[in-house]
Parts: sequence; C-alpha cells; structure tokens
Amino acid sequence: MKKMRAVMIVALAGLTGLLAGCGPVSSLYPLFTDSDLIFDPRLLGDWAEKGPDHGRLRFEQAGPKLYRVTNIEPDAKGGPATETSYEVHLVRLGDYRFLDVAPLQMTATGDSRQLGSWETGTQSGVMQIADGFYMELRAADPSDSHSQAEARLRRGHWIFKAEGNGTSLKLAALDDDWLKDTIDQGGIAISHTFVDPDKKEIVISAASEDLQQLVLKHAADENAFPETAIFRKMK
Repeated sequence: MKKMRAVMIVALAGLTGLLAGCGPVSSLYPLFTDSDLIFDPRLLGDWAEKGPDHGRLRFEQAGPKLYRVTNIEPDAKGGPATETSYEVHLVRLGDYRFLDVAPLQMTATGDSRQLGSWETGTQSGVMQIADGFYMELRAADPSDSHSQAEARLRRGHWIFKAEGNGTSLKLAALDDDWLKDTIDQGGIAISHTFVDPDKKEIVISAASEDLQQLVLKHAADENAFPETAIFRKMK
C-alpha cells in the first residue's frame, strides 16, 4: 500500500488497487446529514477483495444507521492478520451511494512539527497530528484583549463511491490529486486547507452541504473517483 496506507485508509485498503499511486481526500466535515443516511443489511458480513492482496472487509451493525467496518489484512509472512476498524455511514445522494469513513482510534507517531512554520499572518490553521486526525488552531485576536487561542481536535472523513448488489461491492475513493489539480486549474471552488508546510496534503474544510454538491457533480467522473476496488461477499 502506498499513499493510501500513509493516509490511514489502511483500513479500507484491502483496497490495494485503489490506493496505489493516489489517495483519498480527507474532509473535516462529514458527507451526510441525518436525512441522507440509509442502512442496507446486505452489506453486513465479510467481503473479500478481488485480486492478489486477499484483503477482507467485515461490516457489522453499530447503530440504526451506522456500520463498524474492520479491515482484515493478512500477514505476508503467515503471522496474525492485522485488524483496523472504522466508523462508516452509508449515504444516499441523488442516484448515488457513498461511504463516509472515519477512524475510531488515533495511532500516535514519532513525527513532530513546529507551530511556527505554519502560515504566519492567518488566524487559523489545520495540522495533521495522526492518521485521520487533525488539530484546528485558531489564534487569539490581537485586537481583543479577552480573546484566547483555541485548539480543536478534528476527525477526518474519507469519501468512497459505493456500488453493489448484495454479492459484489465496488468502492472508489474521491482522489486528492484530482482535487488539487482541478482547484489549481480553476475548475473547482471549494473551501480547503493544507496540513503540511509544503502544501502537498489537502483537506476539504467546506461544510457538508458544499461537500455533497462536489461529490454529486463529479460522481460520474472517473478522474475524480478512479481505480475501483472490487469485493465479493463471502459465504
């Protein structure tokens, strides 16, 4: 797993074909409101990835319209499989279905970043502190003596277009390289930020309504949702 594992969809990345060379866009806000959520019992159970990687996804019901999805990744040397779980919502927008995927636990790393290296002169910024988790920083207003700096922990959301019939499941992630390129070319105007000083890791900061408009407009675009991974229902 290349970039996607680095971004944490490690879990949903029994999607190996999906992740090679590109990664999913992360959003600070979910794709859904309560009225957009649906529950399809056909998703429940184990799904095996079609291909050489033999990854599995296990869907379990965690609430009335909530799934717990565990990525079960076999060890190449025959050791115990690695399991990572996510909170997943099934979202219906128009004629399309999407999975909104969010991490359930934070994995600490040894990386460190200096706050002073972040865009000076702005009143806020976002930095990645672990796979799928961000710290939103808001500076105190220098014109207000009562204003205080704030730091807010944010959990990321990954968006997958989902197609299935109960026996097969196709997943395609909203691609970060496509988003960056299309924004640079003026094809998209959506609120976003970068979580690294080199401005390579983009995060959508737009509200859920704007995020919905984006994915609906480009749901049929294979550049926006490339590299479909296919899973088969296990008996």
